[in-house]
Amino acid sequence: MSARATYHHRMVDPVLTDALSAFAAVMVVGARATGKTTTAARLAEQVDRLDIPDVAATYRADPDAALRRARRPL
Repeated sequence: MSARATYHHRMVDPVLTDALSAFAAVMVVGARATGKTTTAARLAEQVDRLDIPDVAATYRADPDAALRRARRPL
C-alpha cells in the first residue's frame, strides 16, 4: 500500500465532519505538512486552497460570489 493511500485518522475528523454538516464552508488552519488538505479532501465536496494566490484573490475580490459558485460543503 502506498503512503498516499494510507490515511491517518485525526482527532479533529468528527469535529470537522460536524462543522461541514452545519456550515456551507469551513476554514482549516494549522502548521505546515500536518494533513489539513488531506483531511479536508476526504470530508468536503470541494477544497479551495487559499495559499494559492489566484484562489485567494477570487475570495478577496468577492467572497460571497466565490462561495455561491462553490460546491457544498467547501
